Amino acid sequence: MSQRATSRAARLLTVAALGAGAIVVAVAAPGRAAWAQVVPTATPDAQARADFDEGVRHAREQRWPDALAAFERSRARVDRPNAALNVALALRQLGRLRAARQVLRECIAMPQTAAEPDLGRDAALLLGLVIDAIATVSLVVDPADATVRVDGEAAPHPRALELDPGDHAFVVSAPGRADETFAMALRVGERAARTVRLRELPARVEVQVTPSDAEVYVNDALLGRGAVRWEGAAGTVRLRATRVDHDALARDLVVAPGTLVTERFSLSLTPRPLHTRPWLWGGIAIAAAVVAGVTTAIVLATNGSDAADGGSTGAVLYAR
Repeated sequence: MSQRATSRAARLLTVAALGAGAIVVAVAAPGRAAWAQVVPTATPDAQARADFDEGVRHAREQRWPDALAAFERSRARVDRPNAALNVALALRQLGRLRAARQVLRECIAMPQTAAEPDLGRDAALLLGLVIDAIATVSLVVDPADATVRVDGEAAPHPRALELDPGDHAFVVSAPGRADETFAMALRVGERAARTVRLRELPARVEVQVTPSDAEVYVNDALLGRGAVRWEGAAGTVRLRATRVDHDALARDLVVAPGTLVTERFSLSLTPRPLHTRPWLWGGIAIAAAVVAGVTTAIVLATNGSDAADGGSTGAVLYAR
């Protein structure tokens, strides 16, 4: 590297540690030359220059949010490389390294940058410093199709995240799985890795049965009577409802993780042959008793009729 380049690199590194104010002033000089001619105050060039000068003042005072706003206004009016470079510098000072990287790439790609080789070299050197300072997080997630949100925003490349240094909140989620939330505090240039395995949510089955006192079985284990709820591992679940004198019902369900399935059973009375029904034999017994009673009464009535009785004398007497 030439002495001039080495000096410029040292200047960038020194200013990066102290607040980058000197860089802003240094790169502002070519901008002043570009705007040295007198222009009407109402033109975009004049307004861009005024915004640029305001940004330089804020940067000297380490008021980086105000400096960034002024440089962005200047660039919005007239997109010049020096304005873009100072936007990137302000972003870097605010810790927004990914945004600074994008602006620096735009600055280097501008056709006007070729006419200002020193500015182009400064932008390239600063770009290298910014890239090295960006933190990365490598995530291994299970299941593989899980989505990742960082600070409330969907991560475009969730398996290799590039993040600004600082505190970040992560949420990993997938259908049928419990969300995993965690926080990470990333240092400048840190390379971190993490494995996240999402817990599968249980399956749930709600059973309603008629009659309400019927027994309900899940996977051949008695769960209860009437309306009951089951929770367990997802997959195939066997349900069965039974009651005395009713036809039992059974069915198999495939229940996905985290879902609730409602099943209804309505049991029907079991048809029974006449000879197996208790009321039939009770009726027969009652009828037999009635017949026996009638028969006995007839016999007794016959034996106690007005038949002649000769007695010991052989005489026939009739009672009046």
